[in-house]
Amino acid sequence: MVSVVHPVGIEARDYQRSIADSALKDNTLVVLPTGLGKTVVALFAALGRLSIFPGKKVLVLAPTRPLVVQHAEFFKKHLSDAGVTAILTGETSPESRIALFRESRLIFATPEVIRNDVVQGRYSLRDVCLLVFDEAHRCVKDYAYTQVAEVYRREASDPLILGLTASPSGRRSRVEEICEKLAIVNIQARTEADADVVEYVKPVAVSWERAPE
Repeated sequence: MVSVVHPVGIEARDYQRSIADSALKDNTLVVLPTGLGKTVVALFAALGRLSIFPGKKVLVLAPTRPLVVQHAEFFKKHLSDAGVTAILTGETSPESRIALFRESRLIFATPEVIRNDVVQGRYSLRDVCLLVFDEAHRCVKDYAYTQVAEVYRREASDPLILGLTASPSGRRSRVEEICEKLAIVNIQARTEADADVVEYVKPVAVSWERAPE
């Protein structure tokens, strides 16, 4: 068993720690503008859960392979010794996915792969103590996120869900659907104008150029 480590090279902002602490209490939807560190929040939430359940796993889902790899590289960069990590996508054979899922502590995957594997009985989500949904606004209708969330809530012995998005939707009905699909009871939203965020927002330089007529 590997003890939980502290992130390397990250100076967490107060609002990131506050949101992560809140996310450890209930299923949470985090709404943060792009560039304000949603992945940092997920990292601290993952460490918090693994400190409570050191023998269990964290599963991070993202809708595309490049995003999956990006998250995996971020976690590896900032966790000096977090145990075995795995990337599971359609490019990984089913046999390899079974072994990687069993051996790994941090798993990064596309939702279709996880959905297909659990439906086929290749492994269970029983030991996943935190399931992160990046771009959680996709969790509507019959998208794979919805199916994975349903299985997770049914199988996990100690479930906790964290949804991340920069833009959940302007429609109340859509936000309610996302919250329903992910069993969200806690929404942590910040804008660039919020008091605990504004000091970290860099001004944008705008340069106007007239196009030839």
